[in-house]
Amino acid sequence: MPPSARAVLAVVALLSASCSSENETTVEPSTGGTAGVGATGGTATGGTGGTATGGTGGTATGGTGGGSGGGAGTDAGPNPCAFSGDAGVLGKWPDSKTKWCTGGVCTGTGQDGDFDLNPPAYTVTGSVVKDMVTGLEWQKGVITAKTWAEASAACSALDAGDASVGSWRLPTRFELVSLFDFGASGPLLLPADFDSSGAANVWTSTEVVGNSSLAWGVSFSVGSAGSNPKTSALTVRCVRGTAPSSKLEANPGCQVTTDVGLGLMWDRSTSAAQYSWTNALGHCLGLTHAGFDDWRLPSAKELMTIVKDSAKAPAIDTAAFGSTPSEAYWSSTPTKADPTKAQAVEFSAGVEAAYPATSAYRARCVRSLP
Repeated sequence: MPPSARAVLAVVALLSASCSSENETTVEPSTGGTAGVGATGGTATGGTGGTATGGTGGTATGGTGGGSGGGAGTDAGPNPCAFSGDAGVLGKWPDSKTKWCTGGVCTGTGQDGDFDLNPPAYTVTGSVVKDMVTGLEWQKGVITAKTWAEASAACSALDAGDASVGSWRLPTRFELVSLFDFGASGPLLLPADFDSSGAANVWTSTEVVGNSSLAWGVSFSVGSAGSNPKTSALTVRCVRGTAPSSKLEANPGCQVTTDVGLGLMWDRSTSAAQYSWTNALGHCLGLTHAGFDDWRLPSAKELMTIVKDSAKAPAIDTAAFGSTPSEAYWSSTPTKADPTKAQAVEFSAGVEAAYPATSAYRARCVRSLP
């Protein structure tokens, strides 16, 4: 072979060696040595594993030596069940203004008072009270007892002294429940910013599904909501503005339902078992579900937000929550007037009331979105 041809072949060989895989490290062997075969890099489940093939090594005596494989991955990747934040700004739902727990200790109990959940704040201007969490403006006092039809007309005609006639209306059950203060020390479960005289039983604008002669009223004396004949005489507290509302997004694959309107994530499935109140608190505190371990039993005010007033048996959005037994579900809120009881919501009709803490009811856990 001519010298020029041998030179060309040498250059080609050199270029071929330099274009080997970018995952290999090339070590030129000494005379007489044999290049060792590199080890294959390892991978880790869920993480980003090493993929580099070990480099080739050689020794002067011809021994084999392989390069090290890639290190195991450690990043488990994003939680596919996490809220993406694509819905924009999350709304908030107020908790009770006064914290209170059975036994006088809240920390670590899982009770309502164990958590700081959007504490209510109010500003009072004349006869108007503004809720700084929901943005709603409320009549500070109440209008004397009216029938349901009279109550609606009274709110439409209300003059709060600020040129606001025509802007007032009868509140929904959802809105009126937002005022509950389950830790209040007075005779009524109502924040001190409001006049409580005559405010024990108050009309809502929400009719009872399936019975046009009934509408919901709210009792601030015991912290419950129940149905009343529209001909009954209940007092009236008017409201104006637009409240935050539930915007439920179901994720059946993760068995969660996210309420982007109120900033909550719910366990979409109901508990298979029934629990005493104390055991229901512990069930949610110890739950790991959909990749999260910060679940808790919902407060009574949170649990009432998933009552669907236009449905019954169950009174819940089954498209969002799937099959739901029409039974009572525990909240994390104790009953201050009777420490042997706690608040629960019965999802046949959506009635909320105090029940003996030893009763066996279901639990549906919740967590707050960041």
